[in-house]
Amino acid sequence: MTQDIAASPKREVSESHRLIVALALAPCYFVHLLPFDIFVFFQPIHPLWILAGVALLIAGRVALPRFAPRAYRLGGLLYYAVVAANLLFFGYFVWLLDRSFLLVWALTVAALGGLLFAFGERRRWPSLFYLAAAYPFVVKDRSYLVIALTLLAIALTAPAFLRLSPKRIGRTALLAAGAVALLLARIELFYYHGDPSLLGEIKKQDRVTAILTPDQRGSRQAWSLIGKQIRFAAEDFGGARVLIGGSSRLVAIDRNGSSPQVVFTGTTGDGLAYAPAARRLLVGDYARRRLVWLNGDDLAIAAATPSLDRAFTNVWLDETADIALTGDDFTRDIGVFSAGGEGAGRFLDSRASRDAVRDETTGDLIAATLRRVRWIDPATGATKRELAVPSFQIRLEIDAPRRRLYVSAFSTGEIWRVNLDNGRIEQKLELEPGIRFLRLTPDKNTLFAANYLNGRIHQLAAPELKIERTIAAGPRVRSLHIAPGSPYLVFGSSLGAFRYRYAD
Repeated sequence: MTQDIAASPKREVSESHRLIVALALAPCYFVHLLPFDIFVFFQPIHPLWILAGVALLIAGRVALPRFAPRAYRLGGLLYYAVVAANLLFFGYFVWLLDRSFLLVWALTVAALGGLLFAFGERRRWPSLFYLAAAYPFVVKDRSYLVIALTLLAIALTAPAFLRLSPKRIGRTALLAAGAVALLLARIELFYYHGDPSLLGEIKKQDRVTAILTPDQRGSRQAWSLIGKQIRFAAEDFGGARVLIGGSSRLVAIDRNGSSPQVVFTGTTGDGLAYAPAARRLLVGDYARRRLVWLNGDDLAIAAATPSLDRAFTNVWLDETADIALTGDDFTRDIGVFSAGGEGAGRFLDSRASRDAVRDETTGDLIAATLRRVRWIDPATGATKRELAVPSFQIRLEIDAPRRRLYVSAFSTGEIWRVNLDNGRIEQKLELEPGIRFLRLTPDKNTLFAANYLNGRIHQLAAPELKIERTIAAGPRVRSLHIAPGSPYLVFGSSLGAFRYRYAD
């Protein structure tokens, strides 16, 4: 099973072929390492690090069989143990997203595995199939440079594939590359493409209005500025403009989806927070690792932190204490800043930062991390109480006056109402896996819960957690926002930005 790395040197190809074998394996190694970007380290990794890993594996593939055969065999076993574990975790996300696809994927991988292991030394063409592993890189980036480099890599490695049989290249490496590539293709389809047929369903819904959609006349300029995906959509203070954070820029458009204004370039965080007293908007600049406060009147940058070496994704504001809280998916601390951006902030080593809220009654910070919600002392960062949640994605909303905390569990599809004072679960609502973003209305009587996977938003009566309505929003629905004084819930998805009038 590990013959491509751990085969006996006696059965290895000749010395002159050793480098050719390693070069043929390079595309496979590259595909193997891609899921390590998020699914193992939960840390964005620059592609150059992945290329460095490929180079290291190639060097080991060439040198170790000759100089350290035992280390060669052991390294092969360890390498594929890690690849298999990573593949299982990667497959778990696809299982939550599309179980029927995962079944087809398993059958396809089994069939391809049988094909690879059935052919002997004379059948070399099955190896070429795995050059299709380049597909996710071409469609994901859509960059002419990446496409050109991918085609060049295919041209350079194809002769090696044609010269060597699957057995000599390494059937385990080929099969693992194909398995990962198929999963990447399904994830890419989810992240960057929405089913256009769903647009009609969304637009026909009562009280739902499209702000920006791909089929909208005059929207091409705005879409080209935003980039490949919408990360959030939210109204400004007066509701005349809608801010759309994307993978390329933060753009403000009018209610008709036209007259785009570029606020700043680069990928944004997952949402914004309103500071009415200062009349400012707070948003994370994911690309530059900083926080940005916008003037509420003209959306000009009023204040910004220097780069803080944190990929800010989540922001939350507590007017009663005049503080803003920040979190991200990759570190273990919470940022505490002034609501209006004055002065320097500080970071608490809270061991939880994926989402954070503040209990205005006790002053405690409450934050989520992997499978945990923690009550945190704001002075020291120490954990005062802990709640176990069976999910790797957790989001929070708080009703401090009524002593209620709402928790969404992505993996199980549940919403919990938790007693703020003792951390006990008072009520559960089971929906479907994928429940992620939450938003309470200003009066705290209605809770919106967005399903990131199936693209539905549930309108719930709080605190009973009773479903009042479900609306279609599109895949990757996220960023539920309600501007101060606005009767609209604004949200974004793979199909665009929309407005739902929840109040008269």
